[in-house]
Amino acid sequence: MQSQFTELAKHVERWNVFAGRFDEFLQKMDGEVNAIRELVSAIGASKKKLNSELANLNPVIRDIAAPQAADEILILFRKKKKLYYSDIAEELSLDLRTVIKACELLVKCGLIEEVPNEQKRPKRSRR
Repeated sequence: MQSQFTELAKHVERWNVFAGRFDEFLQKMDGEVNAIRELVSAIGASKKKLNSELANLNPVIRDIAAPQAADEILILFRKKKKLYYSDIAEELSLDLRTVIKACELLVKCGLIEEVPNEQKRPKRSRR
């Protein structure tokens, strides 16, 4: 009977060691889970910041008819005498095709004139 108690005591001791190591493991896992939560939070903050910056870089393109665009383009030409299609599209947040149609309409009506292609646009510096 004594040998059975001795054997049982050894098993209890092994389980006690195992339980201690398992407790250490769970504590380490809690630390890892907290670290992951912090990373997820940081990623979320970075994502919000990036989305905000992207929204500022890519304004929403307005979808308007060519006659309305022509009115807005005429106002822009009163402020600046020389404009390129891309400048107009960027300034008014319009699709380039809409700008071209509207400018063709304004040229046809004699309200603006097209500059010959010989005068090349200076290249923009890349940021």
